[in-house]
Amino acid sequence: MRNILLINNEPTPDNLGPIARAGELGLAVPLYNIDALSAKLAEFGAVTVRHYTQLRELDLAPDCIFLSGCFTTWDDDHLHEVFADELALIREASVPLFGICAGLQLIGLAFGAPLVYPGKAYEEFGFLPQTVLERHPLLDGLGGTLCCFEHHRGQLSAVPEGFRLLAVREACRVQLLAHESRPIFGTQFHPELQDAAHRDGQRILENFFAHYVK
Repeated sequence: MRNILLINNEPTPDNLGPIARAGELGLAVPLYNIDALSAKLAEFGAVTVRHYTQLRELDLAPDCIFLSGCFTTWDDDHLHEVFADELALIREASVPLFGICAGLQLIGLAFGAPLVYPGKAYEEFGFLPQTVLERHPLLDGLGGTLCCFEHHRGQLSAVPEGFRLLAVREACRVQLLAHESRPIFGTQFHPELQDAAHRDGQRILENFFAHYVK
């Protein structure tokens, strides 16, 4: 069985990230970020959760690593200091790594791309379309437009060096990244949050495990 390490990027280890507006779209209520992601990843292997403050001495050898989103306000002025251990892990990872929402943003920060907040009026929320720019194994079986769940106010303002941009939205260009030579991927959207009509995220996760994880 695969061993999957899930890094909890909520502010504290006991914060599971309540998704307050999930009910607006017919998702389960109550719904928690870490619980939802853990349950989805459990379809593919055994999941171990570690908080981002607990990475100095990992006591396991995972087959892959997932970086969670964050549904709680974080200190965006001190991300490099607060997430120093996780940023180092991202740069040095020797196993496939997949970042979701805040996890994608941390991948960008680790590789030198700036994170910006366009303003209080900006927000992407709900099942929205993403335009595919180029084919990639992560997108096998999917068409030229995805429709996945968005829930964020910040975004990367550039593609980090060494990455390919695979999917975009007009309001938030960096939606799906793949490293050019290493198995490092990130989605600004949440592939784990699905309903019966929106299953593109499921296919992306299936492709990740099929192509990149033993």
